[in-house]
Amino acid sequence: MAEVTQCGRVCPTIEEAEEAVRVIIRWMGDDPNREGLLKTPRKVLDYYKKSCSGYAPELLSHYSLLPYDGSSSEMVLVKNIGFSSNCEHHLSPICGVAHIAYMPKEKILGIGSIAHIVGCFAKRLQLQERLTNQVAEYLEKILEPHGIAVLLEAEHWCVECSNRDTASRDERLNVQTSQMLGVFEERCDLRNEFFLRIKMYK
Repeated sequence: MAEVTQCGRVCPTIEEAEEAVRVIIRWMGDDPNREGLLKTPRKVLDYYKKSCSGYAPELLSHYSLLPYDGSSSEMVLVKNIGFSSNCEHHLSPICGVAHIAYMPKEKILGIGSIAHIVGCFAKRLQLQERLTNQVAEYLEKILEPHGIAVLLEAEHWCVECSNRDTASRDERLNVQTSQMLGVFEERCDLRNEFFLRIKMYK
């Protein structure tokens, strides 16, 4: 029996989803019943179940928020947070790193919690631009800092695969998106410091 999700949508059964993969394999011109492809439908579903596991709303409540006395106005910067997602246009991987900075006011966030929040939003069908904004706006919501800066750098395999015949490995397309909130939006010196510190020791 089909399952109804929290959003009220009817979720296909495992059997229906596996049959959909078999249809695609036949459309590609191969035989889903040959030995090498017999387990492929289930493996495809397992892959997408893991790589799109960020939809559960309760996941975003798992973070470590700590009080802060505001004794320092220094920037908190966490660099090179690895993430993987899937392009919502092609269902192909997006792989990259996130760099996140904030100017704390009364709260600070555990480093692991920052990576967890990035992962929650990344493990969905995504656009890199939307992912950048979602991370920045959620961090602003829970931290209420003086400012938030988010920069994402990623490779999109939908582009990599389509351009493989004409582009060498050294010419890989790297997409950068950023979102500046609060003092990072208002002050050019803080934005410059953020980008400079990302480049240092990279």
